[in-house]
Amino acid sequence: MQKRNIHSGYGLAAVLLLVLSLWSAPAMAQQEGTPFSGALSIEGVMKTGMPVMAVFDLGSYEIPRGTYTSINIRMKSGPEGKKPTVLPGYPESTLTFHQPGTYVMRFILSRVSKSSCGGAEAVPLVRETRTLEIE
Repeated sequence: MQKRNIHSGYGLAAVLLLVLSLWSAPAMAQQEGTPFSGALSIEGVMKTGMPVMAVFDLGSYEIPRGTYTSINIRMKSGPEGKKPTVLPGYPESTLTFHQPGTYVMRFILSRVSKSSCGGAEAVPLVRETRTLEIE
């Protein structure tokens, strides 16, 4: 009588599920979009050396227990030289610009959850690009 390894079938199924989830993840992400468009406001004096606040207002939405926020603020374009200082935070992030000019900034607020298996999932809540004129 030949012994059959029942675990080999589970391994193949796990690999197949992993491949299918990785293949469909980009398409699912494109369909989801960001549920809170217009939830970002820029406040403060638009002058070098002065703090400018990026405020994320998600209304009555609360970040679920067991998850946390991730703020990513990037300069897409701006004057040559020192980049703005960014202190990320939720619901407010602080930016300080060190020289005048036109800055194109990308603001991303995501909800992050981690599984007990070591993976993490980031769901974008706000994703906006803004042009800021700094004097």
